[in-house]
Amino acid sequence: MTGSEQSEILRRKFSLTGHHDDLLDEIVEQRYASRSEALRAAIQHHARYISGGGETDIESLGAQIEEIGDEIELLQEKLDDRNSVVHIGGEVANSVEAESQTQTDSEVEDLIAAELSEEGALSINEISDQIDKNVTRVIPAKDSLVEREIVRTSEADDSKYELNT
Repeated sequence: MTGSEQSEILRRKFSLTGHHDDLLDEIVEQRYASRSEALRAAIQHHARYISGGGETDIESLGAQIEEIGDEIELLQEKLDDRNSVVHIGGEVANSVEAESQTQTDSEVEDLIAAELSEEGALSINEISDQIDKNVTRVIPAKDSLVEREIVRTSEADDSKYELNT
């Protein structure tokens, strides 16, 4: 639409219900200089509200949300399938690891005791670094040593552990 088409004023006759006439009067009182200006603004707003395909923007957004929901469901199913495969594989790995862990728990405990004897009080992370074992292996071994009163929480720093002498 060109500038001359926008500025050309055409006179039209409209039929309104009493309710719509009252609404138009309220809108004019609140914001516009005339009934004509309010009607032009309403038409312009409605034109922006309706998309090119004839459906409203809200309907279009609803359809997009539904498509996204379908995609999320599909991704969730794929993720669940992957997790079940990993979970099954993880159970097998966990049972093998459990067998080897019981065999080496005492080795980890021995390494912890030797390191604490040599270095003094150490945190879990320091113990893990010093004996080159994962923290998930160090914590149960440390707990076992604490239960047997071989190791205790350091009196100087409760985040560290030391031999119970």
